[in-house]
Amino acid sequence: MIKGNFGRLLNVDLSSGNLTDYKVPEEYYNNYIGGKGLGARLLWDLLPADGSADPFGEENVIIFLVGPLAGHSVIGSGRYVVMTKSPLSKFVAEAYGGGLFPAELKKTGYDGVIFRGISPRPVYLEMIDGSVTLKDATNYWGKGVFEVHDAMIAKYGDKAKTALIGQAGENMVRYAAVINDKNRAAARGGVGAVLGSKLMKGIVAKGDKKSELADEARFRELRTGLRKNIIEDMNMKDGFGVYGTSGGVEYLSKSNILPTKNFKYGKFEGNNLISGQFMESSGLLVDRDNCYACAVACKRVIEGEYKGHKLTRDGSSLEYETLASFGSLLDNSEVKLNGLANQMCNDYGIDTISCGVSIAYAMEAKELGLSDKLGVDINWGDSDQILDAIDKIAKREGYGDQLAEGVWRMSKKIDGQHFAMHTKGMELAMHEGRGKVGLGLSYAVSPRGGTHMEGLHDSMVMRENASPDLGITEAMATTEHVGKAAVLRKFESATSFSNSLIICAFDVAKTGQHYNLKYLQELTSAAMGIDMDTDKMIDTGDRIWNMWRMVAVREGLKAVDDDLPGRFKEEPLEYHEFGGEGTVMSKISQDKLDLMLKEYYDTRGWDKDGKPTEKTIERLGLPSFKN
Repeated sequence: MIKGNFGRLLNVDLSSGNLTDYKVPEEYYNNYIGGKGLGARLLWDLLPADGSADPFGEENVIIFLVGPLAGHSVIGSGRYVVMTKSPLSKFVAEAYGGGLFPAELKKTGYDGVIFRGISPRPVYLEMIDGSVTLKDATNYWGKGVFEVHDAMIAKYGDKAKTALIGQAGENMVRYAAVINDKNRAAARGGVGAVLGSKLMKGIVAKGDKKSELADEARFRELRTGLRKNIIEDMNMKDGFGVYGTSGGVEYLSKSNILPTKNFKYGKFEGNNLISGQFMESSGLLVDRDNCYACAVACKRVIEGEYKGHKLTRDGSSLEYETLASFGSLLDNSEVKLNGLANQMCNDYGIDTISCGVSIAYAMEAKELGLSDKLGVDINWGDSDQILDAIDKIAKREGYGDQLAEGVWRMSKKIDGQHFAMHTKGMELAMHEGRGKVGLGLSYAVSPRGGTHMEGLHDSMVMRENASPDLGITEAMATTEHVGKAAVLRKFESATSFSNSLIICAFDVAKTGQHYNLKYLQELTSAAMGIDMDTDKMIDTGDRIWNMWRMVAVREGLKAVDDDLPGRFKEEPLEYHEFGGEGTVMSKISQDKLDLMLKEYYDTRGWDKDGKPTEKTIERLGLPSFKN
């Protein structure tokens, strides 16, 4: 009997308007947990087996999922994932969001929602107090997230939570996001564009259901232990929570790995003006916010004014990725510009990472005299042009239509592949792969492209016995490439497990004295009634990671796609080693990348084409390519 989960998804056929329950096989929960794992398995089942689905076509499906811990007041469990065939990258999309919406979605009595087909008119999904209905969204179409969210709350009450697209999704900007609770984003890979192609404005959810737990008393005990581990032992509230993700800007610049001017440099002179510390000292920071059941409160809440625009508490809160992608990456040191840019992106429904990297690409193209073919004329650090670009991107007006395609597609129009900072078509996150070589490999092999949230950040394994439970006992330099593949595999598999629960990455300690993956293993056992130890966690994570890879392979992924931008391979970065003296000139040359890829394919059990072998498929109990 299924525990922790409800065992069903809401199946929404937008073409016909029919809503039915999709019964999930019990073995899927046992083998894939929920969240990412379940999404990967379902996309294998639901997408055409020949890989022919058009991301914007009727045959593509998009799935919203929560995990077995959602709605049970577990710290870090206020997360959901959206998975689909990506309109931005070459293959698949996987986007996570936090806040209050995920728990409310679970409280409707479903583990998630599958959207199929294309609606004949704009609609939204109403999941309120046990009733599920498709509602006409014609009056909401063409409007931003903020206005529609406010209208939904006025209609359904404060307990209702929303996940919506803005004009960018409607106009199928290839990196459009889903924005929930007005200020959280499931942003990466163009999931908002897929909803827009289906004329689906979003979801409003409210409920009071809870999934049954296998051992509720043990679950409560473990829940309390995990909370103590995070708040007291790890000191997350009074440590990380003080500045949140924004607190590392100055340190990254000092280490020369703060992405600057489209990753050309690692040091930004204005770094102290876009940091979390500056937001606090300047009075821009007015509060801290948290997600469901979390006391860390790492989210920034700012207020102010910039160029005649009010920076609102809901719209302009700044995280590290946005500070870098609209700051150092664009040669901008005005933090209020970042705030307004983020506010615009939230309202329009745009991924700030891909947006910033796309603008940076256009700026460098201009500097190199290559921008005429793109019809784009944007200069480094020009605040008015940056804001105008965001507006044009969301509306696909003028040159914004080019920028809305992302850097991979723009680079094919000019001689600009070398400085197109993406892998597999998705723009890189704001973390420097030349200074963290294992992260560089992670960028290269990820089925969804340039994400920093799946694998290894090399500074985690600089010390001896960083993670004995994961078998990581030898210290490795961040620029060391030999042997990194096996370490990366362990981190990917552990992360695939936690992303299937789904637990916030900042609350998962995979290394150090406060290592807490055992808490998550035991919580899984208490919630779902399955025996979960470290070996089974890694096996489960391996299964999930390989399942996701197999979906991408079926959509066309080959070994040649496991690559890095030319800039990372050919331009060395003068890197200041964490905690060390002096500098190291580091790049991931083609020969280094080839060696790491060979080691990685071998440790994963993949063939030379980057495809899981039948032996690996059989070992992990995965569906066969032959079927």
